[in-house]
Amino acid sequence: MILICFLILLNIVPACRISQVDIPADTLITLERTGCLGSCPVYKLTINADGTVEFRGMHVKEGRMVSDAVKKSHISRDKLACLLQAFQTADYWSFKDQYSFGDKACGESWTDYPSAITSIRVGGKTKSVDHYYGCQRNERLKILTELESKIDDVTNTKQWLR
Repeated sequence: MILICFLILLNIVPACRISQVDIPADTLITLERTGCLGSCPVYKLTINADGTVEFRGMHVKEGRMVSDAVKKSHISRDKLACLLQAFQTADYWSFKDQYSFGDKACGESWTDYPSAITSIRVGGKTKSVDHYYGCQRNERLKILTELESKIDDVTNTKQWLR
């Protein structure tokens, strides 16, 4: 059973080909998560070309901010290269700039969900996508959600969330 799970995981999370990814000096990746009607974590994550990670977060409980934090860490060049490759694999540049409630591209719209706002600057090129999680039944947005989760995973955001 463990072997089967491992093989499935290998197919879901493709290996990163680090040698194929250049990291331009102007590289900057951000992920911002907004609040919701419930107790969603609210934060902004910034990753620089040198691997420096800055987390600015607010812990929201029952609709109110109960703490504010600025934390810093570092990710390796390999992890940053994997993130850049993930943006390429997701074809990030082809996403619309915004998927919001009621927008046709959103698909079916549900209320009271948070948003994830991602951006990338690399090689003088910049792109940002505002993704409302209440957008349902849009298969393409699943790829964007996976990219957003990958940013959290690579930077280990959960270490700062309570």
